[in-house]
Amino acid sequence: MQIQLLQLAMLAKKLVEDYEARGYGTVPIDDMDMYWVVQPPEWTDLHHEPKLSTGSLKEDWEALQRVLDGQMPTAVDFDRLAAVLRAVSERLAR
Repeated sequence: MQIQLLQLAMLAKKLVEDYEARGYGTVPIDDMDMYWVVQPPEWTDLHHEPKLSTGSLKEDWEALQRVLDGQMPTAVDFDRLAAVLRAVSERLAR
């Protein structure tokens, strides 16, 4: 399987537009912050018990805002975005 990055952007746009049309202009996650992380490559190695570390949604969002302000993005920003999207998904699934 190969992922086309442009398709990721198209999917994100489609999902956001759909939820905005349903009245979800914002998704509150202020009561969520710390979360568990399974680091690569452990998250895809199902033969061993992974070590957990922690992440912060607030720190992730702040870092992503700096990218919007012109800071050079890195591969870690995909992890940050994934964590924020997971929190949004959890809220929208309620």
